[in-house]
Amino acid sequence: MNRWYWIGITAWILSLVPLLYEPIAIAASPVPYNPMLQPMSDLGVTVCKENAYPLVHSLMICSPHYVIVNALFTLSGVAYVVGALALRRFVSERLPFVLLMLFAIGAIISGLVPADVNFVAHTIPALTMFFVPVVIGFYAKRMHVAKVWNWSIFWLMILIFVGMVLTVFFPIGGLLQRSFYALVVVWGVGFMVLLRRKQGD
Repeated sequence: MNRWYWIGITAWILSLVPLLYEPIAIAASPVPYNPMLQPMSDLGVTVCKENAYPLVHSLMICSPHYVIVNALFTLSGVAYVVGALALRRFVSERLPFVLLMLFAIGAIISGLVPADVNFVAHTIPALTMFFVPVVIGFYAKRMHVAKVWNWSIFWLMILIFVGMVLTVFFPIGGLLQRSFYALVVVWGVGFMVLLRRKQGD
């Protein structure tokens, strides 16, 4: 268990790498990029043009580091897989494990298929992000361990998703998307720590 604990902690932290690399990718772009407004996927677009994919609203996109960015998106998906497997060692519940794996696989596919190459194949797997609060809510309801932690993260994620719906009025979709993925890391690491602490009692 000790080995899986550290593997899990490392995996959840590694899933944050795409966000950590973003400033470098943004600095390399020859055209303006607004992380408050634009989604992370824009940094993985393989062409330099306006209307690179549907719903892009005539923004000019150009990301010279798209190969690295997409590789890191894929890496984060693999890290989610490992993180889910590590959690499985501590928690035997099947449904949240399956949903987490679908989320992880969705992240891998989105990294392998940039938005401009195939918008549908990129976007539909990415929508598995909506499974994550279901997973956390399941743990919060069914487990006594980390109940306050899980409910807190659950409601923060719900607020983020509500904010995404309201981006029609407040153009901060990029910020909310990044907040979600950062919160996934915080949840994964925190949950592993609390599970291990409980096991040691």
